[in-house]
Amino acid sequence: MKYKIRTAVPADEEKIRGLFLEMLRTIYQTDDVKGYGDGDLDRYWSENQDRIFVAEDGQVIAFLSVEVHHDPVDHIYLDDFSVAAAYRNKGIGSSLIRTAEEYAEQIESRAVLLHVEKSNTSAMRFYERSGYSVFRDDGNRLLLKKDIVNVFCEALREGNTAKLLDVPKSDLHNHSTKGCRREWLAERLKRSLPDPPVPLDGLTGMQDWFRSSIKPFCDGQEGALLRWEGAFAEAKRNHIARLSMNFGAAEIDQAGGTEALRELIEGFHRAYCPDTVFEPELTFPSNCDAAFEAERIDEYLQPGWFRSIDICGFENYQPVEVFLPLYRKAERYGLVKKMHAGETGTADDIRRAVEVLGLSEVHHGISACASKETMRFLADNRIRLNVCPSSNVMLGYVKDYRDHPIRILVENGIQVTINTDDLLIFDSSIENEYLQLYRAGTLSAEQLDGIRRTGLAKCAQ
Repeated sequence: MKYKIRTAVPADEEKIRGLFLEMLRTIYQTDDVKGYGDGDLDRYWSENQDRIFVAEDGQVIAFLSVEVHHDPVDHIYLDDFSVAAAYRNKGIGSSLIRTAEEYAEQIESRAVLLHVEKSNTSAMRFYERSGYSVFRDDGNRLLLKKDIVNVFCEALREGNTAKLLDVPKSDLHNHSTKGCRREWLAERLKRSLPDPPVPLDGLTGMQDWFRSSIKPFCDGQEGALLRWEGAFAEAKRNHIARLSMNFGAAEIDQAGGTEALRELIEGFHRAYCPDTVFEPELTFPSNCDAAFEAERIDEYLQPGWFRSIDICGFENYQPVEVFLPLYRKAERYGLVKKMHAGETGTADDIRRAVEVLGLSEVHHGISACASKETMRFLADNRIRLNVCPSSNVMLGYVKDYRDHPIRILVENGIQVTINTDDLLIFDSSIENEYLQLYRAGTLSAEQLDGIRRTGLAKCAQ
């Protein structure tokens, strides 16, 4: 059966109350509902970390409430738990428990605790199979505990790709038509695809190689659709929980407008990774006619699909002031403002772009490491850099992974994420980006896990 697990919202309150009553009648033979009156669940909708997770199949069919505690150590407590009678023994309870455990790991809790009635032997067997053991005897109930192991750090130390693939990650700098793996595309095209030269002689060399060696086999609208599909197939394979993927004006026009593009892309999203938080990004090339694009940007933004704006391509092709009309329009629509800067440009270029355009994120931004003042500015203003290590290395802008500037950026308190950029070209998927940096000794497993959590921040909200 197909069902979806998500964080509950206030509109779910009545259904949750009904499921709780069903559980009371089944286990305790009572209708005495306490703690589920008006306002009793408000703490789950507030800004604290307590959560209710629900499973839905057209309607809410199960729930699990989670309380976050910090005494004596950081842990979560699994409180009320109920699955509708018609949906029991279908794995839904196990999925809710795993979701709570993933949440515990995400907020860095060290253990999961819960109570089970001594008389409820079937529940006891269920929890034991799930890795829980008795922590304390509380009379009629047993307190069970499961320690949370940081699977991501463990996987890095073991070099275990399978484990790394299974851990939630983000990819927030992803050029959509180059977002799939070459292996996946080759299988679909039923032909081999060449590897690029290393290094690629900068951005010009990269674009020349792509146009001559890859695009002829998957060009036009049909080719773009195939590569978009591959990007979402990769999001599924790599457990990408949060994905920001950019689309250019030419791609929108080719698809027949934003609504038509939205229908195509959301079809892939639903088919491959419906639980992924997807944040479409509208991008313009640095050589565009910014005044002209500002005149027609409303037609792209009015449907309300895009979440951010970006300028990509060659840096310093035009002064950043040229793009102000575009960014002012984007601001009216509430878009997150980003820009490619500081991969080939200078630290001063990064700061200027942030100040002039009001950026909150910068794609690349690695040149900031050359200036203490710029790094302090980025850290103080919480400007996030979406870094793409393999891109930097393979384009020849960074010598190797060991010397990658991401270490300096992290040590200077700058928020960074790790991303693929152009996976089809660089052939380094997200788990490999982390693994390369760990094996090179650039960052510790704990530092890399902190970066992973930064990218997932919105998923916890």
